[in-house]
Amino acid sequence: IVAFSKDAGAGDVAALAPLVADAAKADAPAASRILSAGTDHIISTLSALGWRRDDPICAIGGVAAAYAPWLVAKAELVDPVGTPLDGAIARARRFAKGQLN
Repeated sequence: IVAFSKDAGAGDVAALAPLVADAAKADAPAASRILSAGTDHIISTLSALGWRRDDPICAIGGVAAAYAPWLVAKAELVDPVGTPLDGAIARARRFAKGQLN
């Protein structure tokens, strides 16, 4: 593990995500803790950006499928209707109109 972490890049670490997700599906405690902690971090970060519990979440990206089962317990998940930039602009507009904290 130490040798791997010394030379691993982001892609090397990301390649482990499907293994962790599969292990969590098989009820491996360590993998479940990793995904639970990651989900808590996602929710905390979104909350800091003005997300509220009644706002849906659109999970996109390489590890979105791994987090979906964990996020669905905390928020409504929806399919994308545009690009990530579209979503960012929509949130900025809501913020500018005083609809977000």
